[in-house]
Amino acid sequence: MDKFGYVLDQLSLSTLRYHWQTVLTSAFMFAIVYEISRIFSPILFPKTFQYFLWDTIIAIYFYKYQGISMVIHGIASFSVFIFSFRPFINYYGAVFLMYEVSTIFLNFHWFMDKLGWTGSKIQLMNGIVLLSTFFGARVVFGPYMSYKLWNDIYTVKDDVPLRYWIVYGTANFATTCLNFWWFSQMIAMLRKRFPAKEQVAKHK
Repeated sequence: MDKFGYVLDQLSLSTLRYHWQTVLTSAFMFAIVYEISRIFSPILFPKTFQYFLWDTIIAIYFYKYQGISMVIHGIASFSVFIFSFRPFINYYGAVFLMYEVSTIFLNFHWFMDKLGWTGSKIQLMNGIVLLSTFFGARVVFGPYMSYKLWNDIYTVKDDVPLRYWIVYGTANFATTCLNFWWFSQMIAMLRKRFPAKEQVAKHK
């Protein structure tokens, strides 16, 4: 273990020595879920269904670290896409996957923390892009498309089963609230990591 830690230190990944169990467990669980879903995917599972199945399992398993918000997100998304086997508003399924545009930069942000680049200029630049894509995709585009979604559903309301109203309504409301909450938390996080010059001067 000392040699392993030394290698991580040489690669500027010293913080990873405290997280490697989590990474290994996550990779192992993903492999299991992937192999199971790969067997049945030609018959049952579309790729998005697989992703949110995995996302839900990980959110529940790491609830202590990720919090209840990720569990709600996983369950809501999984519940919606499990209905994708029926020809009902499938067009909007692809539309709402645009939410994940910002996830790319969120992952970059996480890796920069593990690489010891917290507070660096490159993390600041990534944070700006992260906020921009998150705001555009989830705070502006998301609610607008939600309005379009419910407007379309309402036009055929008499043909929509009650379970669809419950599942889609609850999931859409939950994810919309989460997006606004997460955006506020992201702004607070960036302010904390990159304080204004006036605040820095006060502490000197």
